[in-house]
Amino acid sequence: MVEFSMANAQAFIDEDDELDEEPGEEIESAPPLNVGEEREINSNGLKKKLLKHGQGWETPEFGDEVTVHYVGILHDGTKSISTRDKGEPFTFKLGQEKVAAGLDRGIVTMRKGEGALFTLPSETSFGSSDLDAVSSNSVVQFEVELVSWITVVDVCKDGGIIKKILEKGEMIGPPGDLDEVLVRYVVRLLDGITVAKTSEHGVEFYVKDGHFCQALPKAIKTMRKGEKVNLLIQPQCLLTTLHGWSRHE
Repeated sequence: MVEFSMANAQAFIDEDDELDEEPGEEIESAPPLNVGEEREINSNGLKKKLLKHGQGWETPEFGDEVTVHYVGILHDGTKSISTRDKGEPFTFKLGQEKVAAGLDRGIVTMRKGEGALFTLPSETSFGSSDLDAVSSNSVVQFEVELVSWITVVDVCKDGGIIKKILEKGEMIGPPGDLDEVLVRYVVRLLDGITVAKTSEHGVEFYVKDGHFCQALPKAIKTMRKGEKVNLLIQPQCLLTTLHGWSRHE
């Protein structure tokens, strides 16, 4: 397994591309919440009360890695669990329900820096061991602050190339097979050993010709100008050996 650290698509020819839709609240026709306002946001009875506005308009999607602070509160007001008490936020992948079933569907409606109070319906199952003692028919609230998130993309839809977007690029791209790109990258094994690195200027090549390994041009064809990513590449995607480095080393 190989990781491309901070792969940066510096420049390539502008192409037309449709903008991805930004996920929003589950009740799409409803207006944005005002601070202090509460609303049921899906058909399962999940309620959201806005405590603090976030930044911008983008929200995370299922599959993204989110970092949050949260406080679990029982119906009688008892605090059951708090990341703030532990002194650090919690990072997890949305969709795996690491904290409580249904809470992830609330977090995907949040913007960076936003604070919200979610009321989960009864008969909620909990993913946190700290909540094992909570009765399954208890009404539980979670006060959540969305600190940040990293967009995660399965490039080939088979887990072979996982792209984590560290810094979003401009609205230029992605490049096509006939485009010439300028890229900077560092390639490391999972034990931290560096096996390849471009100069500070980077390296130029045509996408159709490829570079270093088969996975790199596939990932670049999903990137925009200036975008910075981490690529986690499985061995089966290292089918091409270039620059004297072998996938067996």
